[in-house]
Amino acid sequence: MTQASTGKLIKRNLALLLGYKGTKYHGLQISAQGLPTIQGEIFNSFYTAGMISDSNKDDSQKLKWSSSSRTDKGVHTSFCVCSFKLLMDETPQYRVSPAEIQRWNTFLPGDIRILQAFRLSKNARINNMCTQREYEYLVPFNVLNGRPVSELKRLLKAFEGTHRFHNFSGALFREKNQKSCGGEDGAESNGEEDNADGDGGRKRSADAAGLEAKETRWKGLRAKYHEAFASRDWKWPVTDETRMNRQEYVRTIYSVEVDDQPIRIKDEIDQAETDFYVIRLKGVSFAMHQIRKMVLEIALSSHFLVSVPLAPPEPLILVGASFWDAKTESYKLEVSEEEMQSSRKYKEEHLYPHVAATLKTKKTYIKDRKSGDKIEELPYDNFLSHSASVVSSGSNGLSWDVLIEESNAWEKLREEIFSEHVKQAKEKFKDDNLQMNKELPAGLITAICVRYRIVPGPKLSLLKRQLFRAVDEKKLTQSSGNAYGTRVSYEDVFAYIDSNGLMQAEGS
Repeated sequence: MTQASTGKLIKRNLALLLGYKGTKYHGLQISAQGLPTIQGEIFNSFYTAGMISDSNKDDSQKLKWSSSSRTDKGVHTSFCVCSFKLLMDETPQYRVSPAEIQRWNTFLPGDIRILQAFRLSKNARINNMCTQREYEYLVPFNVLNGRPVSELKRLLKAFEGTHRFHNFSGALFREKNQKSCGGEDGAESNGEEDNADGDGGRKRSADAAGLEAKETRWKGLRAKYHEAFASRDWKWPVTDETRMNRQEYVRTIYSVEVDDQPIRIKDEIDQAETDFYVIRLKGVSFAMHQIRKMVLEIALSSHFLVSVPLAPPEPLILVGASFWDAKTESYKLEVSEEEMQSSRKYKEEHLYPHVAATLKTKKTYIKDRKSGDKIEELPYDNFLSHSASVVSSGSNGLSWDVLIEESNAWEKLREEIFSEHVKQAKEKFKDDNLQMNKELPAGLITAICVRYRIVPGPKLSLLKRQLFRAVDEKKLTQSSGNAYGTRVSYEDVFAYIDSNGLMQAEGS
């Protein structure tokens, strides 16, 4: 009951901006095994406060629980928005007062904090509103072992855009374990990232759908690829075709950035200082383990099975979300500057020092993706420098050199098949006199985000309208060197944007 209670309580749909240290918890979402979780602690605390009834205290559906992201074991956040129904005063204000938030926090463990709270409309669900997430991963300065940060930047840039992250998901062993246990409840998730776009089911991004549509158009090309790949006896293990084609592994990352200079953080135990590089990732959603496995370019969208070492979850922090709706060109939920300040303050004053302290004694291990067995345990500081030399694909000691050789051979074969297919396609376009000049290329929005370092929002919506108008008015046309029939290419679009200064306008 709130401080200014009238005595009558009714269910109100409330949104909470949460910050928490995930070290002691098995993720945000309530576990079927009864393990400690953030959601479980929140439900227990509000039940103790008299804001959840006896009949609803263990029922997420009755409380209409949803969240902007679902972090897993060991991962922290300074910006996770969850919504559910609480018993509150009949006429509460839209935004909950700081005094009331402070009172609610007294019921919660010290490593879980409510930063802001506000009312939502009756049927609003946060999981259906969130369209982008932002993470940070802290890398100690000495982990680079004297190598320039430019190498890290080059490596991570390969992950920008829409790709198949089947080699970067933790699902391989989990799927096997679930089958043997009879379902998802039989396997404990030990991942860390957002499993989906929300509790209401997986939604693919517009660019993921665009990639699927593009693949449909090039069905004949894919068939040729598969036939050619299957006809050769590869030395390196290959990915199961069913796993390769599953759409839940298609993810869109708008940017992966690392500052040129590290930041200095004092740990929360003895205030010792450590320098960290901060990797910042912005994307639609992230597959299980994806962020912690983004260390090898060759595994990206490859047909080969690559056992990518899994970095520890402790340095991973969920730091932001966006609720921009591209269809309506408006925000479903606007994040105020006050809320952003609360989030940044919690991250810098509580999470950064906690991560620095945790990594002092943290040990991690590399696990075989097929069997789930531990292979090697080592201090976190040595993890990245050792991980590149550890290959656990079940292929009897094959080195990375074999994978590189096989991958290069496959890329050469792909180029030959692609060139022949494009030649045939251009003839078909010419014979059929297809008019495709009004269609912009699939995946263009992500390509624009990656090239110009922006994310979906008002500025991008304005740019889209300008491009469509330019195509209609024949100001944006295909260049002579375009290999894709009569369709405008990425390069055509980028050249038009640059020559007309369309990215120089103010906006966000």
